[in-house]
Amino acid sequence: MLELQQNTRLHWLLLLIAVILLLSLTKSLSDSSEEFASDVQTKLQMLGRLQRAADDEVPDTVMQEAIESVENIKQTIPVAQSVSVAEAEALSAVSKLTNDFITEGRASLVGSSELNFGSSRFWQVRVEYQGKMSQRSLFGLLTIMDGSKPAFRVISFRYRPGRSDSITVVLDFLYRNAQE
Repeated sequence: MLELQQNTRLHWLLLLIAVILLLSLTKSLSDSSEEFASDVQTKLQMLGRLQRAADDEVPDTVMQEAIESVENIKQTIPVAQSVSVAEAEALSAVSKLTNDFITEGRASLVGSSELNFGSSRFWQVRVEYQGKMSQRSLFGLLTIMDGSKPAFRVISFRYRPGRSDSITVVLDFLYRNAQE
């Protein structure tokens, strides 16, 4: 303690450390307040867009057409009694879809999840299918996976033509709950 009182350089060094700590604290508080302000600004903009959207009335005819369109699409989605049945049907469906194009195919279940849209409940089942495919079969396979069917979609598609001719496709299948 005696050395601290007698050494002026030590006084200046301690003062410098205190100033650095104070500046660091100020910078930290400034950064967090800027982040908070940015977050609040984003939320205010979203609120403004939502309020403007709520103020715009949708004509009854447009709303009715949208409802009918949704119902028509829902009718094209296959029905399953349970998630286990949906998983089994997805494994079967991927084999049927690819049977004409992929040889030595093997389907494996990646996972499934429940989706709720309004009062409707769906199951999304993800399946991976691996096998071998000749280059001549590629166009046929891509034709059936063109996105025109709302009940399934391609998540990933990996094809290695050449000596291995290996293909790996990951698909999501959608099933409606039969109890609705």
